[in-house]
Amino acid sequence: MENLKRFFWNNFAPIVTLVLIIIVAIFNRKFIKIESANEMILFSTLLALVLYTYETRKARISSERQTDLSFTPFVVLKIEENEAAGYCFKLKNEGVGLALYIKIIENNIVCRNGVYPKELVEKVGFPNFEIPYSLYPGQEEILKPRQKGERDIWVIKNGGTVKIEYRNLRGEAFSGIFEIRERCRDSKNRTYWEVQLINKKETHMEPKNTCICTTILTGAGILLLLAAAFDVLPLTDNLVIFLALACFIISAIIKKIGKGTSSCCK
Repeated sequence: MENLKRFFWNNFAPIVTLVLIIIVAIFNRKFIKIESANEMILFSTLLALVLYTYETRKARISSERQTDLSFTPFVVLKIEENEAAGYCFKLKNEGVGLALYIKIIENNIVCRNGVYPKELVEKVGFPNFEIPYSLYPGQEEILKPRQKGERDIWVIKNGGTVKIEYRNLRGEAFSGIFEIRERCRDSKNRTYWEVQLINKKETHMEPKNTCICTTILTGAGILLLLAAAFDVLPLTDNLVIFLALACFIISAIIKKIGKGTSSCCK
């Protein structure tokens, strides 16, 4: 069932176009009436053109995905055991694109900076880091404390989650939620911690409603071109072709607006 749904959404445009053609053919028998070899050749050429257009569109979408991948950063949170029961926090860009406007918008880990003795209970709290503005692909930076005099070594008291947001060169937003959790304890009851990614989100994807709307408009445009070729509608061919081109243009505008909104707005 899942494969069938994936096939339907991946081939939504040709399926809708085929259904519309069948509906028109049922209500107008002249639509499928071919009386000469020239009309057969014309109809075969039209089908070949539609198929070529669809395959070209798939190749373009694949190329766009490859281009998007080249702009995609992936910022991950890491911890490294530096001293006994002490850790330093790091950010690393493991993607292939530049990460910009990096910020930590959620942090509920309870730590004590390594410069303070464990008797100072009042120094236990949420760490406040200096965040790098950008990270190149493969670049790794240690998160240093904002408080003057503190070191980049932290004693983790309680685990929690850290949410990181960042953008690529196109301004498209990404986010990731990382969990600091207990990995094991030793014979002296000392806790060792690890980081795990629990959620990754990319907000630049085209919304499904926009995708459906643009697909329907594209299918309607193709159907209007077919109607103009076979004189199905009681309208002039120029008017039908104009309406088809209007469908294509509106579809492109909606797709552009939808992509711009999803990539620039939170």
